[in-house]
Amino acid sequence: MAKLGVSPHLISIVADLSRELPDQLRYWRLLDAILSTLSCDAAALLSFEVSADQAGSKTPNTLIPLAIDGLDDKLLEQRFSVEQHPRFAHWLQSPEPVYFPAESQLPNPFQAFLKAGDRRTGPRDSLGVPLYVAGKPWGLLCFNTRQADTLNKIDQQELRSFINFIESAIAVLQRGKNLHTELEQQQCLHQALLAQSQSETLLGDSPALGRVKDEIAIIAASELTILLQGEDGVGKSLVARDIHLASTRSEHAFIPVDVASLNDETAYAELFGITASDDQAEKTGLFQLAEQGTLFINEVATLPGDVQSQLEQVLKTASIQPFNSATATPIKVRLIAATRCNLQQAVSRGEFRPELYRLLMLYPMPVPPLRERAEDIPQLSKRFLEQHRRRLALPSLLIDTDARKLLQHYPWPGNVRELDQVLRRATLKAMAEQKGSKELIIKVSQLSISFDELPRAIQAEFASLPEQIDLKETIDNFQRQLINDKLRLRNGNLAATARDLGLNRSNFYRLLQRLGIKQSTP
Repeated sequence: MAKLGVSPHLISIVADLSRELPDQLRYWRLLDAILSTLSCDAAALLSFEVSADQAGSKTPNTLIPLAIDGLDDKLLEQRFSVEQHPRFAHWLQSPEPVYFPAESQLPNPFQAFLKAGDRRTGPRDSLGVPLYVAGKPWGLLCFNTRQADTLNKIDQQELRSFINFIESAIAVLQRGKNLHTELEQQQCLHQALLAQSQSETLLGDSPALGRVKDEIAIIAASELTILLQGEDGVGKSLVARDIHLASTRSEHAFIPVDVASLNDETAYAELFGITASDDQAEKTGLFQLAEQGTLFINEVATLPGDVQSQLEQVLKTASIQPFNSATATPIKVRLIAATRCNLQQAVSRGEFRPELYRLLMLYPMPVPPLRERAEDIPQLSKRFLEQHRRRLALPSLLIDTDARKLLQHYPWPGNVRELDQVLRRATLKAMAEQKGSKELIIKVSQLSISFDELPRAIQAEFASLPEQIDLKETIDNFQRQLINDKLRLRNGNLAATARDLGLNRSNFYRLLQRLGIKQSTP
């Protein structure tokens, strides 16, 4: 009975796993090493191809060659449908290797791809080995030989050990390939998000914001863990991003995550990853994606207890322990955390780990609310209005004096985020109320701000303003609506519409021009 051993060539594949090699070359080297142990005339390593229309199916049905030996290179251009090749189907349906003698009635898929000088030798004995990765079908390893009764006399126990070794090598190759693809996708996403976020600066010249910018300049060059403290909507994520951009890690990833949006059951895996097991696929955690860069954890107070415990170990040991893993993995990531809560009170209530609190408080950094930097509201408003103008393709978008004054004195409990949302809604209201106008102007009535939240002196000032209704504009809007309704009834006939309204033609045409109504017919 033929004996199999693990050749030095096969052992060299293990060394290849840690080297930077193209995926295609890795599979060719794997096949070469296999053939150094199990000799034959022709061999092929094939894997399943999952196309977009097959992505939802449980069993893929197309095989693609990855590496060949003793066969025509044209084989590498082929795609084999399992349904059209009974020998492939038989091999894949069996959990163990299957031997076919040369006289088998099932056609050999490789017979047409034997090199020209070998075809005259006729049919070959063949052995098909189904390969599995993470318990799922991965592909086939196929051998062909002209030496009768050799492939069927291999020691089955040794053959199974040999196959296990091959499957393990493929699993590592596949895992590395998937991880490389995932990291590339994350890097592209990171670059896109970073390019977008760089247009969102900490805008303003107020003393309060100036102190924040000074602190960023001081702390960015260090490796200290930072805890940003501030209300909702103050711009903590922008502060964290600016710290990253000013640091020595700026060329690497900045990964933000709002843990309040994570499910308690999946938060650990999202942050620290999963080591593959029989019932779980490998998952790269956010800490791993942020390697050499910065991870920004917003709303850190909402972390579940097990995640708090692991985060504490990260800050103590600079290592993470993925889910299902018995060992810790070193990492080089700077952590910036943020909270709107009083963490000391959360510790007192038993909701937050005391030691994690002390580690995060190594460098606390307050971010001021908008009411403490009211001098920045005009600049912020201008930027938001310009963003909304571009988004809605408006020729002009302005804000009148009274509305500007109201923005300046409103206390903004929702901070900068609320200012953006108020101006977003006001823009839509102005568009609806000022149809046809080339210059939209936002007014007090469109700001959706309650006067009750203003200081009493400012309340009195706005109460003395005339009702926030422009009489001329209201009349124009009424006339515009009435004329458009009449025009629709008259199918755009201007003369008939003028008669219905009791106006002579010349006055009617001048009114249409003033109201900005297009004249579809004379």
